[in-house]
Amino acid sequence: MSEDIFSQFFNLFNNNDSDVNWELSKQINKHLNKDSNNDILQLSNADLNLEELFRFLELNIQNNTESNSQQTNIQIFEASQYGEWFLDSIQHFDFSKLNIGELPGGIQLGNIQSSIIGMQLGNLAGMISKNMWGLSQFGIILPQSKTLGINRNTYFARIDQFESDANELALSLLALESITLSLGKYSAPFEKIIENLESASKDMMAGLQGLEADGMNMTNPQEMLENFSGIEGIDPSKILEEIIAPLSFYRGVIKSKAKDLNLIQDNSTYDLVMDLGFSVGEDPLVEIGNQINELDTSTTHFFEFLITSSNEYSIDALLQLIILTKRPFSSGAAYKSIWNMEANESPLATITKAQTQAVRTEITKRYDGEVMVEYCMRYGNPSTQSVVKKMVDAGCQKILFFPLYPQFAGATSATANDEFFRSLIKQTWQPAARTVSPYFDRPDYIDALATSIERAYESADVRPEVLVCSYHGVPKRYLMQGDPYHCQCQKTTRLLKERLGWDATQIVTTFQSKFGPEEWLQPYTVEEVARMAEKGQKNIAVCAPAFSADCIETLEEINEEIKESFEHAGGEHFTYIPCLNDNQEHIETLSNVISENLQGWI
Repeated sequence: MSEDIFSQFFNLFNNNDSDVNWELSKQINKHLNKDSNNDILQLSNADLNLEELFRFLELNIQNNTESNSQQTNIQIFEASQYGEWFLDSIQHFDFSKLNIGELPGGIQLGNIQSSIIGMQLGNLAGMISKNMWGLSQFGIILPQSKTLGINRNTYFARIDQFESDANELALSLLALESITLSLGKYSAPFEKIIENLESASKDMMAGLQGLEADGMNMTNPQEMLENFSGIEGIDPSKILEEIIAPLSFYRGVIKSKAKDLNLIQDNSTYDLVMDLGFSVGEDPLVEIGNQINELDTSTTHFFEFLITSSNEYSIDALLQLIILTKRPFSSGAAYKSIWNMEANESPLATITKAQTQAVRTEITKRYDGEVMVEYCMRYGNPSTQSVVKKMVDAGCQKILFFPLYPQFAGATSATANDEFFRSLIKQTWQPAARTVSPYFDRPDYIDALATSIERAYESADVRPEVLVCSYHGVPKRYLMQGDPYHCQCQKTTRLLKERLGWDATQIVTTFQSKFGPEEWLQPYTVEEVARMAEKGQKNIAVCAPAFSADCIETLEEINEEIKESFEHAGGEHFTYIPCLNDNQEHIETLSNVISENLQGWI
């Protein structure tokens, strides 16, 4: 950086007494974008009439009573101008509460806090304007502006990535950006960004405390600024890394509201353009995008449930109440109580790895190493998409997809299959594919359950009087719409009762994990165990036949919350029977299912 530019920044540092030195932030944004403005891309879709599309969007928004978008014009910016537009659009936020710490003695630069915050925001604006097609990309919903700003190069580059109709893609992106601006009144996500920014600034100031600086003698601007970690040395992407889940949530809000506008014929176009698996930009934003993308499917299904369940909580109500967290333990000690601290992973991840290795060993024996066995997570890592790609890259020409849900439900097995097929769509060469049917009534599965129960009863201090088969709950509405899950759960319990040789008083079916105000499948486990205790059944056991591996719903909800409900009502002995996990009988069952479904392929 030349001494003249240093001098400009020095003067900006030394001449501002507002909460944020906005002029400094704009100059830093401009500096970071100096190369971007010299490299105007030649794009095939650059002649799209965005003004005409915007007017169409504006007319439809005005006719939609649910929308509160207030943009009155559209403007296409080069990268540096877009960064400046972003900075202008966040100035309504209250920055006065920020405190970044103290300077080392001797340095006097007017309102240094204002300048440091301005520097950080300038870096953030530069990162956004250089790498992002718009604010909706990462769900940054604070900005407010009557001008719908378009980041020219990255916006058109995004459209050029796809072979769909260019006008529909362009309109979709305009709608997403308009919705993002309309959500600017909800400041929670940006408050977290600012909190991270404040923390980063404090760390930087703490590093300066060790400097031996005499402000009276430090007259060289370049020498002054070089004592800082560097204008370009601050990594604004770190500000986003700690709020991956909330950013995915706000992206879900934006997509859901955009779809409500009914602007385009195929609403899946919004999913396409928002898919961060198709990234524009360079590291580290691509990595952040990948992390957000891993969560987006679960976010999408949450919003689908929210919309279809007719519950009392609207999206806007959630936006008012949302609390951003950066660690799973922030919601309480419950999850921490079951976390695998040694491996720093969830129990589900630990058990699934063990299951996979055991099944891999068995299948290798059966097929002389000809079958590749991997696992993926529906809502986590490794993602379905990444594992499908790994198998295709390894040369697999046939893929058998096995959802590890014994009973079929639209919310579990079906969505897992959906994600598998979506992952295949993204492959340029697609293998043959099969999916595995539910195995809730297989004799070897029932035998495996019965064996685990018999072992638990033999080792219990007091023999349980009743076995509670607690299945994961779903809204009753699903049953009424034809979902077979309830019936398959009931059949699993009946077959288990017959295999154990018990009568109907010794085993019951219940459902757990109810969420929201609508009615779910009943009886509810937490209420049923309390009723049992109140009626004098003081010794019970609980198992979870719908889960192939222990997780928070079993280890924490059953073995802690439901146990507490039972004991609070007068229960004395509560026995939790773990899931089948990597038990030998379970591994044999899973391997048998796989072998049967591989017939004709191997």
